[in-house]
Amino acid sequence: MRNAMLIIGLLIGAMVAGGLLVDEGEVVTLFTRGADGDRYTTQLWVVEEGGELYLRAHFDEARWLTRIRNQPEVELRRGEARQSFFAGPVGDPEVRRVVNQAMAAKYGLADRLASSLWDPEKSIPVHLHRDDASAQRP
Repeated sequence: MRNAMLIIGLLIGAMVAGGLLVDEGEVVTLFTRGADGDRYTTQLWVVEEGGELYLRAHFDEARWLTRIRNQPEVELRRGEARQSFFAGPVGDPEVRRVVNQAMAAKYGLADRLASSLWDPEKSIPVHLHRDDASAQRP
């Protein structure tokens, strides 16, 4: 039992060390509002597909995703630029596949490491829209 714990600890340590050595590429800051009105920031990856911006939640209970579901008006800081959007999760499996492929292409090894921790087939793509009506799409 002790040896198993040691091996698991070493594997986790190796993954963390590897993750620190991997350039994770472009990271944006998402600003959301909680039900209490407080402002929250989350560091995320972003991809552009077909002229549209997408984020990705690794699991349905992600706090930033819950805040978007309750208050879809968000702000995104990308480099020095800040833009306002309406954000909405997308349930279409084809959009998930396209966003996962785009994330893999853009973020390479860092995305492969993340995908070893979370199942990409259960991820939730989040579409960033300029208008409120688009944010209501499934």
